[in-house]
Amino acid sequence: MKIFITILFTSLFGASFGQSIGDEILGTWWNPEMTSRVEVYKQDSLFYGKIVWLKDDENEDGSTPRKDIHNEDEALHNRRVLGLVVMKELRWDEKQNEWDKGRLYDPRRGKEYSFYAKMKTDGSLSLFAYVMGMPFLNKEMRCTPYLPEH
Repeated sequence: MKIFITILFTSLFGASFGQSIGDEILGTWWNPEMTSRVEVYKQDSLFYGKIVWLKDDENEDGSTPRKDIHNEDEALHNRRVLGLVVMKELRWDEKQNEWDKGRLYDPRRGKEYSFYAKMKTDGSLSLFAYVMGMPFLNKEMRCTPYLPEH
């Protein structure tokens, strides 16, 4: 009888309490310099991240709000950095226990990189941006979870 109740409870309530495998990345993260926060969300089994907070929402010349002035596409120079989707199409790879095949945009440089991400045992998230498109030449950026004060 105990086994039946356990199976019944798990099947009825288990999915609502737990997240899917790979969903640990969901939430809001500080960038390594703690000058912006990125909210990671899931859409059609892919993960995306958009800037939801900036420490300084001004351009180099002091004008506000901060615009995407370093983008290689001049037509995009007028879009706001706040709200910009900077992580795109990241996929969970269960075999590698990491998220991969994503694209990461750096508005400070106007460059987009291929990247993958791994959750660390301390709860931080490491992003590995490919240098020159080669996975073995990568730069690690460590992001920490944003924990709002109550």
